[in-house]
Amino acid sequence: MRDILDDIVDDDQRASQVIRHVRSLFKKGDVERRPLQFNEVINEVVSVVRGDANRRHVSITLDLAARLPRVSGDRVQLQQVLLNLVVNAFDAMADATGRPRKVILRTSALGGQRVQVDVADTGPVIATEALGSIVTTKPGGMGMGLSVSLSIVGAHEGRLWADNRPEGGATFHVLLPAIPDEEAP
Repeated sequence: MRDILDDIVDDDQRASQVIRHVRSLFKKGDVERRPLQFNEVINEVVSVVRGDANRRHVSITLDLAARLPRVSGDRVQLQQVLLNLVVNAFDAMADATGRPRKVILRTSALGGQRVQVDVADTGPVIATEALGSIVTTKPGGMGMGLSVSLSIVGAHEGRLWADNRPEGGATFHVLLPAIPDEEAP
């Protein structure tokens, strides 16, 4: 019981930190960049959403590159991006029936110069005309999560885009510049 309460407190503190940090994003334009390992960011976000995934009957699969270069980034802002993408994937599968609800988080190094993070789901495909627009207006939402994510990724000199999976569902991709080996601590 003590471990569960500790997890709740930790998750609450992390969520509060993310909210404070996102608010500060709109107050000042600077990014607190530090070298970080994106696989760690993914694991932190997964620990926050695990309970929600279980309640929604969504399985989370991690396919994380073993030797992923570091990126220079603001940990809390990048957590927010990933949190937005994962929760959006959960929401997209809310009405899915007849197939497993699954989110796949994958990282890969592209030539040692970039790091790519993919968030794939087994929900419905995204309408072709909406693929170019990263802003949605889902019921109950403010339509800001993807817009905020796009701004954060842009502030990190990265790119965010989506495409449909051939087997159904969608994948959101985040591409960030990697820190060259000689610059990594």
